[in-house]
Amino acid sequence: MNHPQTLCPSDFAQCVSLHFDLYAKSMGRKSMFDSAFKTKVVLDALKEKETLSELAKKYGVAPKQITDWKKEFLEKSGSVFGEEHSESKELKSLKAENERLLKKVGQLTIEVDFFAEACEAAGLKRK
Repeated sequence: MNHPQTLCPSDFAQCVSLHFDLYAKSMGRKSMFDSAFKTKVVLDALKEKETLSELAKKYGVAPKQITDWKKEFLEKSGSVFGEEHSESKELKSLKAENERLLKKVGQLTIEVDFFAEACEAAGLKRK
């Protein structure tokens, strides 16, 4: 499975699958259907060779579910061909946490150096 920080694969269907996975994770729930299955259903729905009822019966899902997946697909399809891909909330959160921790490490390093020098100057440092 691709990680969120990687760019979308060149295959459109794989890219859409990745977006479905990221969306499900960002919503804090695990879907009963994997993103590859959803993509297959949506692409069939977009072909309009079969009715929504026929597709629902064929894939064993509710017609409303197909409609929802299709709507989500169409809403997010514009980001596939954009120059920059939007980052998931999870990735943004991890980057922010990383930045916060790096600042804290820097602050603590300065404090340790200061107290080490102060102890040495006061003759309290053990060797």
